[in-house]
Amino acid sequence: MWWIALVAATQITVTIEPLRMILQELVPEAWVEVHVLVPPGLNPHVYSPRPSDVALLERSRLFVRIGGRLDPWAKKLAQFLPPEGAELTILPEGDTADPHLWLDPEGAQVLADSLTRALVRLFPDRAETLQAARDRFLKAVDSLWAWASEQAASARGKSVILTHRAWARAVRHLGLKVAAVIFPTPGVQLSPREMARLIRLAREERVVAVFAERGLNDQVPKTLAAEAGIRLVYLDPLRHPEKPEGASYLAFLRWNLRQILEGVR
Repeated sequence: MWWIALVAATQITVTIEPLRMILQELVPEAWVEVHVLVPPGLNPHVYSPRPSDVALLERSRLFVRIGGRLDPWAKKLAQFLPPEGAELTILPEGDTADPHLWLDPEGAQVLADSLTRALVRLFPDRAETLQAARDRFLKAVDSLWAWASEQAASARGKSVILTHRAWARAVRHLGLKVAAVIFPTPGVQLSPREMARLIRLAREERVVAVFAERGLNDQVPKTLAAEAGIRLVYLDPLRHPEKPEGASYLAFLRWNLRQILEGVR
């Protein structure tokens, strides 16, 4: 009982919900208390930390952020960790790679490996248990992607349009082609001329679906889908839309993969 009481007090703070979902798969719930800084409905790229976030960091043994271009605002928060606290940044500063690692199997492995190493440093005498949990998680992730790839076999080679690059690796992993990305640079608006080009491209490339994202302005993908006569399908890169807090990573991923498959059938 003394061990359970000890590890139950171990607090971890993460910037985004997908990190919490993966941690949930890697470490028993009784060992840690995980807090997410960016609440539902807010954009992690431009989030502004609150005083309550600083208070969380001051009590945390581990602070995890993606890094790169995803959550640059979080870099300054690490200074509020206690002396025994540690920071884990997955991508280095200035990394220009797409930071949405949790949306494809290779990125999920990078995250699982990095998080497991950090957890082993927190709980060194439980290393074997943590590594076994990582292996089970990655096996389940691989099985889910294998299922999705099999389901997508008849759609291989079909073209889709994305709202932004977050899902590019995922759809390519399923054998789909990315004909265009509506907003390749976040925050840059689309001109009428560029919209006309996308509509023409969608027709020429026989695009079957445009993928919008929950939490982002969907007026442009709606207009594009209507004008080009193609499906409009919603994805959510940050949360399970039916359970925005507390969902498992596998349930979150399964929901999005089913949305992709429905869009290209």
